[in-house]
Amino acid sequence: MDIEKCNDNHPSGNGYDVGWTSDNEWMQFTIHSDSTAAYPVQFRSASLSDPAIVYLMVNGTDVSPFHQLPATGGWQTWQTSMIDDVIIPAGENKIRLHFYQGGSNVSFFQFTNPVPVSAVPFGFISASTNSEGTSVVLTLNKSITGSTATAADFEVRADGNPNEIDTVQMNPGNGMQLLIRLNHKIRYGQSVTLSYSGNSVVSDQQSLENFADKPVKNNLPRRFVLPVLIQAEDFDFNYGFQLETCTDAGGGENVDFANNGDYLDYYISVPVAGEYIVKFRVASLYSNGSISIRPGSGNSFNQLRTVQFSGTGGWQSWTTQSSHCQVLLIH
Repeated sequence: MDIEKCNDNHPSGNGYDVGWTSDNEWMQFTIHSDSTAAYPVQFRSASLSDPAIVYLMVNGTDVSPFHQLPATGGWQTWQTSMIDDVIIPAGENKIRLHFYQGGSNVSFFQFTNPVPVSAVPFGFISASTNSEGTSVVLTLNKSITGSTATAADFEVRADGNPNEIDTVQMNPGNGMQLLIRLNHKIRYGQSVTLSYSGNSVVSDQQSLENFADKPVKNNLPRRFVLPVLIQAEDFDFNYGFQLETCTDAGGGENVDFANNGDYLDYYISVPVAGEYIVKFRVASLYSNGSISIRPGSGNSFNQLRTVQFSGTGGWQSWTTQSSHCQVLLIH
């Protein structure tokens, strides 16, 4: 994000705003609260077209649901919007304003008119998958003091279809969270929702409010769904390669300065098992280069095929060279 001069005349402004916000960016501040309380939080924002979606975190835990800032019609046309009942614990806290989706300028956000935590219902804040897609982490707005929750109390849906729940348990590392373990993995790109109907989760004398079809953040790493073209620089992990500007058609970057043992990891999903032609766009002054294709997961990979490359006459003289690979069904 960048800072710019702001023409808003709101009395709480200081003459500046942050702009050029993008997805998954955040700002963190240190605040001090003399007691635990729930606050309405006002946001002062401006957006020319598609506005941002934001949420708040305190000390690494979500404390507000998603909040879509208003579309105001201009980058310096300002409006105020609000999230109610944001609980801030007593003491020194790290508060993070997280842009789930960028697209708005923000002048300030302001905590006003605190109320006792007991006056706020016990409710849903957020839900997200773990990185393997084997469970859903449910975050609530208060600490859980008791739970007899079972799979029957919750419903997880992926792309509209029920996903069978194995167990529900409290998160030993965070007293505001439940871990909902699944019998079938969530896949990258699936739209996931969570519902709760029961009276099995309590915070002191309050029962968790029922909720339906709340969105679940799908945190699985990006996967390329075959058949697909993959740019070399779009790796998930790079061991040993460098990047440089590419002069081939389409521009962009290429990976270079390869040494024995260097590798690149990419997440892929294979909807239909079978034999695929793998085409590489390569440039090399020599004819002694080769690539080993190794599907797998974690730290376990099996060598599927080694592709020998012919020299192309220069490090930016590009040709397409290919190999056939038998690929098993991988989700």
